[in-house]
Amino acid sequence: MKALTALVFIALVSTGAHAADSAVYDRHEVRFASGQFQLAGDLLVPRNADHPPVVVYVWGSGPTNRNAHIDNSPILASFIAHGFAVLLYDKPGSGGSTGEFDNRYLFAERASILLDAIRVLRARDDVDPNAVGLYGSSQASYVMAVAMARTHDIAFLIAWSCPMENSVRQGAYLLRNYVLCDGGTTEQADAAQQAYVDRACARTYPEYRAAAGVLETTPSIRDGLGWAGVDSSDAFAPADSTSESFLDPAALIVRLPFPALALYAENDRQIDPVQGATAYRRLLAAQPDDLSSVVVIPAADHNMNLSPRGCLQDQRDGYRTVGGKVLSPVFLDTVSAWLARLRAHLGTH
Repeated sequence: MKALTALVFIALVSTGAHAADSAVYDRHEVRFASGQFQLAGDLLVPRNADHPPVVVYVWGSGPTNRNAHIDNSPILASFIAHGFAVLLYDKPGSGGSTGEFDNRYLFAERASILLDAIRVLRARDDVDPNAVGLYGSSQASYVMAVAMARTHDIAFLIAWSCPMENSVRQGAYLLRNYVLCDGGTTEQADAAQQAYVDRACARTYPEYRAAAGVLETTPSIRDGLGWAGVDSSDAFAPADSTSESFLDPAALIVRLPFPALALYAENDRQIDPVQGATAYRRLLAAQPDDLSSVVVIPAADHNMNLSPRGCLQDQRDGYRTVGGKVLSPVFLDTVSAWLARLRAHLGTH
């Protein structure tokens, strides 16, 4: 069978806003081991901050390049400007980090690395060991959920474009929108979405064959996404319902006992922003103060770039058909304003 973890995400990069000036922070190389993996990263510590809180980057899917992000990211510049240290480490197989993930246990392995990174930070004497927070998007939602279920050492969270349903449901949402963006009808998109779920959950070969056949005969899925194909009866095996493809972050995160900012893009066609925002509002409803927030960024796509359609196809062509690649200023301003409030909050604890 095709892999069920259908996460297709593109990394956020600078779109013309200013990056952090290296003269205002010290850059420390950080290397640590996590199981079979050797991680290489950098800790950026603002020079005007004494034992600052620290943000750990939790990347989405795909390869990473921490150096390019440090050189170009306006979000990283905002963290530094508000007095937060930042830890970025390349994922295994990227940059200076080594090792190879087992895709059957991708979220668990990435969460273990994240927990080891937190332990490394809490042992340092140049940051606040009690103010370690996470900043992550896309696939990071699953990684952070697994980590948060295993530790109480997280002090805050910024989650943007984070799916809050399992990978099968998330993939079906993306697939439906891909068909619509390719000019398909609502009926075709709905049928493809249901077939994707049915194929993933099929317990018998006839069930699988019927659902896979729908996807195979939908050109935008077969030729555009490449998510079609029909296995033989000999190759078919029912999916393991306990696998990571069925991991639900909204069910795994029982509560959020710390400040959190959840950001969703109005035109996100890759993860369901309505479902995600609703899940986070439920998780944050019991918090005693008004620091935590769920914000929907208008006219933005999954990567928080301005996009009237929000289609994956537009990202793949470099946004040429929608006026170019522009990071939403509302996204930047919202994160910056929240960081100022969070910094004041952490300063009182």
